[in-house]
Amino acid sequence: MESSKSILLISVVSYISYFLVSWGYKLKHFHNLSEVIDKHKGILTLSLKYFAGIILLGLPGLFLSGDYHFLLFNKPNFQNETVLTIWIVLLFSVLLISSISAKKNILQNGIKTNSLPFFKCIFYLFIRVLFLLAYEFYFRGVLLFALIPLLGLVSAIAVNTFLYSFQHIFDAKKELLGSVPFGIIVCVLSFYTQSIWPAFILHASLAGVYEGSFLFNYTSKSSRS
Repeated sequence: MESSKSILLISVVSYISYFLVSWGYKLKHFHNLSEVIDKHKGILTLSLKYFAGIILLGLPGLFLSGDYHFLLFNKPNFQNETVLTIWIVLLFSVLLISSISAKKNILQNGIKTNSLPFFKCIFYLFIRVLFLLAYEFYFRGVLLFALIPLLGLVSAIAVNTFLYSFQHIFDAKKELLGSVPFGIIVCVLSFYTQSIWPAFILHASLAGVYEGSFLFNYTSKSSRS
């Protein structure tokens, strides 16, 4: 059994590595979907960033942190009905908010006629979802549960949320601020359900609805038929 300190050391290396990747992408203005959507091979380049995230954040926890595999492979423990109710309310809220935000974005920017191939959108969303699974396994799985024995639950959530929010330093101010309450909520959910799946589903729903709508708006009618 690996110690929490050893796992944290591995986690720090993973964290810094992906942060540097994100920093490099930000300097090149390839950081997010809105920055790459009109660029040549922009979708592919951004997909490579998320693929790097899968490798750097997901694989170390999967292969080196066997003590935390239950967070990924066991079904969520929803014996506490209050926790289940909160998660369902949050899920519907996330779907509503992301849907409204996507519609607002389309109204502001208009319907695009760029012929963005449909398979590129599907490929990007597939990589994005896998990345979010690796991301949640890292933050709300390995990192959180390695911190708890050393710091206690409250301090572990605080440190986890800070590190999670700091990864959003290159994003818009609204997203950076929103990452704080979101980070706290998904940490609490992961702890009480002993699983990363509730957090992953929330995160994937938020990104999938918004980014999926964004991409769909950039595909021409001919590419969708």
